[in-house]
Amino acid sequence: TAVFQLDGPGPAGFWQIEGIARWVAGQLPLTTVYLKSQSREINQSRTLLGHPPAAPVSFLENGLQITVDVVRGQKTGFFLDQRENRWHVGQVAANRPTLNLFGYTGGFSVAAGRGQAPQVITVDSATPALEAADYHWRLNGLPPEAHHTVAADVFDYLNQQARLNRQWELVIADPPPFASSKETVKQAIGAYQKLIATAATV
Repeated sequence: TAVFQLDGPGPAGFWQIEGIARWVAGQLPLTTVYLKSQSREINQSRTLLGHPPAAPVSFLENGLQITVDVVRGQKTGFFLDQRENRWHVGQVAANRPTLNLFGYTGGFSVAAGRGQAPQVITVDSATPALEAADYHWRLNGLPPEAHHTVAADVFDYLNQQARLNRQWELVIADPPPFASSKETVKQAIGAYQKLIATAATV
């Protein structure tokens, strides 16, 4: 399965996406090529080849088993640009209680668990994502008692942990974009600064 996403109407008008899909399918053993709309509306997305996946698609990343909901997941379903960072987390997590903020479906959490982190907390506001994170933890044969999920606003959770004087050895913060336009850049910078400062204190 391959997933494409075009960054707005400009690229959508420029790229011959059907031709690209046929070319990619000729280079790889694909049964499905799916075009994921930037809109959250599922009916704005469509298949370019084959049929929409009826179930999450599974794959391996650095030896870890991961599944992706191509149709309903965020963006293309998984953030492959963080692959090297997840590998690095696995190298440094041993004996370090780990807090994974904006944890989504638990890619960083599973990497930390495989790296022998004694405890991993995954925090996200989306319950379905946390359910997937728990599933990925079990799928990789990691000890169930070492992973916990928290459905909460990350900033609220960090403030709570700071009040409790809770300390973590490893904190992962991979937030979503805070700026949706030029007008919100200043506000977004403030949010990033607050996140980094607060995460550094727990």
